[in-house]
Amino acid sequence: MAGPVSGCKDGTSRQDQGPGEEDGRTGQEGSGQGHRSWEEGRGRHEGGREKTQLRGVQALRAGRREQRRLPSRRPPHGLGRRRHLPAEGVREEVAPMGRMGGPGTRSRRPRYSGIFERLEREAGFVTPQDPISEFCRRDIDRSQHAALDGPVAPARQVFRDPREAARVVSGFARQAGADLVGFTRVKRSFVFEGVEIRHRHAVILGLQMDYDRMAAAPAQPAGSEALRAYWVLGGITVKVAEFVRSLGYAARAHHPRSSGGRPPTVLHTLAAVEAGLGETGRSGLLVTREFGPRVRLSTVTTALRLPAGGRKAFGVDRFCRECRACREACEGGAIPDEKKRVRGVLKYTIDPDRCLPVFARYDGCGACIARCPFNRGPGTGPGHRRGQV
Repeated sequence: MAGPVSGCKDGTSRQDQGPGEEDGRTGQEGSGQGHRSWEEGRGRHEGGREKTQLRGVQALRAGRREQRRLPSRRPPHGLGRRRHLPAEGVREEVAPMGRMGGPGTRSRRPRYSGIFERLEREAGFVTPQDPISEFCRRDIDRSQHAALDGPVAPARQVFRDPREAARVVSGFARQAGADLVGFTRVKRSFVFEGVEIRHRHAVILGLQMDYDRMAAAPAQPAGSEALRAYWVLGGITVKVAEFVRSLGYAARAHHPRSSGGRPPTVLHTLAAVEAGLGETGRSGLLVTREFGPRVRLSTVTTALRLPAGGRKAFGVDRFCRECRACREACEGGAIPDEKKRVRGVLKYTIDPDRCLPVFARYDGCGACIARCPFNRGPGTGPGHRRGQV
């Protein structure tokens, strides 16, 4: 016989109530239990995901550590960071008629434009103006270019650090006649396409041209003075490379003057900027604190460890934005009014089609050098000519 059935306030029995409806509390308790269960499941899911991510990060770091132990796959051009490269010379395979970062090119290395072949086709350029200039040309082509590289001494001089080596090399270069000496790492940005340089360090040399002779530009003797500077600096460059080889380290001279048969290997202007010797001006030439643009430049690449100078700005770019002295002095109108993007960098680019005829007419020009306010004569001291800056 069934026992008594207790009733509810609304007249329904407890048997008629659905699950979770008892006293109006069971449903709330069931809901709370379900929420806590969902939160616990979510917490376990989040914790598992964090552990998975942590394991992934740890595996990635382990893979990178393992990759560091593997041999470098960088090409043997002396520009890698983790590979000790052989101290060999340079293989000259220059693109014959490239453009200096012309339209459409994506290269971040300079490309030879064939400018020296074009100069040699101009009659005024190949006709000697005087016997001294002719001797300088002949000696550069026959003697100096043949001595750019050579054997390395078997005994190696040991230096405490790169700075000590730089002091020794700089001291010799200045005794040999260099007015400017800087150091930098070999970078793709100033090595011409097609040229393979295995050395990792570079010595940048500068020689000033005579102030009074260059003041006559574009007429002579400015052109002869520029050629004389090429000849003198070429001899200094060869001697510096020979001196470094005598210390037991491979070294190769990169001559300041190229020709149609000997295309350039290094863009000396940009190498000098990287070495902290100056800034590039509107004329495309290096502007130095000491002499303005009145310098000629060369490079020696070597296996000897040397410090990297780094760029040092002193206001040239800012000044050139307002000054147009070199542009107004250029008879061919080759110097631009605005910068253009070359190899990913905004810079002033010289129009060779406008520059070459004037250069050939005077057997060297130099008007942009003579008119530059940064061009300082002897005894002018610090500051710029005529106190314009």
